Amino acid sequence: MGEYGMNKGQIRNKERARQLLLFEGCIIQLPTSEISPTDIDGIINISQKMWAVIESKRQGVPLPAGQRIMIEELLTDWHKAGKPAIVIIVEHNIDSDKDIVLRKDCVIREIYHYNSTKNKVEAYKTNYTDAWEYIERFRRAVGMGEVTA
Repeated sequence: MGEYGMNKGQIRNKERARQLLLFEGCIIQLPTSEISPTDIDGIINISQKMWAVIESKRQGVPLPAGQRIMIEELLTDWHKAGKPAIVIIVEHNIDSDKDIVLRKDCVIREIYHYNSTKNKVEAYKTNYTDAWEYIERFRRAVGMGEVTA
């Protein structure tokens, strides 16, 4: 059991999780465009040393430009702060009336990371399909080894 008497990885209040947070009227007018809030489906800070983000899309639905820009900015900022980070875009084909289980229903579409050699954020494909397995692989690759509580 984790904090608050709940199991880690489980939603504490499913009814609240299904409740939409609407950003109606939340627009910032810039000189050449308008911006509004976006969301991230999952984010984890591992031992205050690295970040992993998961964004889920239905199969065939593109990543909106605003989310792509947010991903690029976050990865650039984390890189400047010396924090390794990845953003994994997963896709699924689950109907909207059913829950989506990351490790069962989703496959990796692409992974974003900051390429230090090129000084820019890049997206790439992988043969890995399990996002959580890839996060574990990334964690070990950045020298974190096994993480204990």
